[in-house]
Amino acid sequence: MAFLPCCFSRRLAEATEVATTTITQGARALRGNATGIRALCYAGHTYGKPVFASAAGLTECRNVGQPFGAFRFAYIGALVAGARAATAAAYHVATPAASIAASRWLCSRGFASGVGQQFIFAPGQQRQQTHPQEESHQPPSPAPRAPPNQRQQQKQQLQQLVLTGDAAGAAALRLYSMSDLLRSLFVFSLCRHHWLVDNWESLLNVSCRIFGSRAVFAFIRFSFFKVFCGGEALEEVVQTLDKLKQRNLGAILDYAAEQQLPGLPGAAVRTEDHTHKFTTAVKITREIIRLAGGRGEGFVATKVTAFGPTEPMFLFNSLVLQTDKLFAKIAGIEAVASNGRPYPKQLAAAEVSEDRFISALTAEGVGALEAESLFKELLKQPGGRSRSSSSPSEKKTVSYFQWSHRVTPDAVGHDGPLQCLQKVLPILSAEDLLVYEDICSRFFSVCEYAAQQQQQQQHQKPTMLLVDAEQSTLQAFIHLITVQAQKKYNLERPVIVNTYQAYLTDTRDRLERDLELSNIFGFALSVKLVRGAYVCQEIKAASETGQPLQVFSGIEGTHKSFDACLQFLLRNLDQVYAFIASHNARSLELAASLLRGGGAAIEADGSSRKVAFGQLYGMGDALSQGLSSAGFDVYKYVPFGPVEDTIPYLLRRAQENTGMLGGAQNEVRYLCHEITRRVLGRK
Repeated sequence: MAFLPCCFSRRLAEATEVATTTITQGARALRGNATGIRALCYAGHTYGKPVFASAAGLTECRNVGQPFGAFRFAYIGALVAGARAATAAAYHVATPAASIAASRWLCSRGFASGVGQQFIFAPGQQRQQTHPQEESHQPPSPAPRAPPNQRQQQKQQLQQLVLTGDAAGAAALRLYSMSDLLRSLFVFSLCRHHWLVDNWESLLNVSCRIFGSRAVFAFIRFSFFKVFCGGEALEEVVQTLDKLKQRNLGAILDYAAEQQLPGLPGAAVRTEDHTHKFTTAVKITREIIRLAGGRGEGFVATKVTAFGPTEPMFLFNSLVLQTDKLFAKIAGIEAVASNGRPYPKQLAAAEVSEDRFISALTAEGVGALEAESLFKELLKQPGGRSRSSSSPSEKKTVSYFQWSHRVTPDAVGHDGPLQCLQKVLPILSAEDLLVYEDICSRFFSVCEYAAQQQQQQQHQKPTMLLVDAEQSTLQAFIHLITVQAQKKYNLERPVIVNTYQAYLTDTRDRLERDLELSNIFGFALSVKLVRGAYVCQEIKAASETGQPLQVFSGIEGTHKSFDACLQFLLRNLDQVYAFIASHNARSLELAASLLRGGGAAIEADGSSRKVAFGQLYGMGDALSQGLSSAGFDVYKYVPFGPVEDTIPYLLRRAQENTGMLGGAQNEVRYLCHEITRRVLGRK
């Protein structure tokens, strides 16, 4: 090696020691790094350096490690064989996510600044095959740091480039096996056919009768289930989580077993023992919370409908809506939104004096003394408006927040002063009341367990419980008990995260109302923002029942609503924790630009960040990988459970890919591009 430039002589000794240590010990720590192996072998083969022969020892480690580890090996190549060897090796094996990390690491070490600068490229940009300058006898100096404004512009530009284009898709699919690529291509190709997805339930029933349910479920298991679900048991899920971790992605774990579709084999059997089914859901959810907490995954998702029968929940939901309408009537609010409900902002702003309260209820048949007693009971509740004057002559008022805190379906007609409301509101029977209490008991026990687990994670990324939204015919009840859980468990930090569906016409106003509610009650408002996954059911239900449509009639209305909610959340990050769940690149770019402008959510330590992004497992991998490369916390929603119980979830995924503009088409294009690249042996 006498022909090496003298500037490398000092570093050669260091490199030899580092190489030896890395190969003997570091490889075990990294648990093997196929990318690093390829980098070393390429540089060793091209430049004939015997030191790279020892890289063969790394092949004993089968698991592929972090892409960033490749550049530690490539850096050794830079020290031993010269900067050109490392550049060539990195060019052939680099991933966009790792290239940026590598440039920062190399420059922070103060070595090979020219090499480090060459690694800085965004996915979608052409890699320039420029060679570093010939080695000089002067030691390299660290790369100069760009001014703050310029760094901000670079971040915004990178964010836009990462999310779209074939290069972004290729970067996301690089770690997939060929069998996974072919399976995904088959599934997304089917999702492009509207007639197939629209008639899936009928086709499934017919197929079960002709071929048998075992054969049909086997087909689903090795096609749609493999693409969109993380496994049937926790053991399989752990393997899925490990694969996501290699891509620097977190996971949202969800036991996705839902009610069977009518007519499917086994549906009647599975509804016989409700109690066992619901207690099992509690047990499994607690196990998932413990697993996620131990791994530092961050989130566990659950549904309220997992903890009780759905049919009574429709009644509970109706009672919640009727109590809101009664307060609106008492407050003199006559205007209703297009969905037939009082405007949330008008409800939140309303205050009712004692005289008006009593007169309004007596007009409905409630006795004056009973109405007065109820008014005094409401005054005791938290949520009243603060007054600058404490004059005794000032009339006292009751707010909507006091009303909604006390007047709940389980209390109306059953609890002391609220018994008088049975004259104006329907009340729950003894049987329904027991079901209501059982559902709440199971749900709150899971919430309490999540809070306890979070307290034990002092030095880890805390695990939060995401409560999924469901159909609008259930959502008012779900929202009510989720807010009750937030009032109890979100006092110090976000534990329970409520889901808001942007396709509902009043979501933006409800967000503003709930932010005021959180400030009044002193809890952390934690929001998962989604577009909504039940649009087909919403439209069908509205047409069949004649009720006002709860969702926007067109996709553009949903887009505008989502972006408005997004801007509201990100401009109130001092009071809100936001989880942005979206597959829309334009909305994600909007979020990134707002965050880059503020900067707080990006530069903070991972455990204290107030924004995260999420996409569904098996979908939007280019978006997920791009956001992760840009420095955001990104999570994939990973459902699991028995195949036959996850069919409703799989059906919604197929419907989303059919109805989402460019959704399945983009996935198919990315998959075809990557498969072609591998078949032709392109770099």
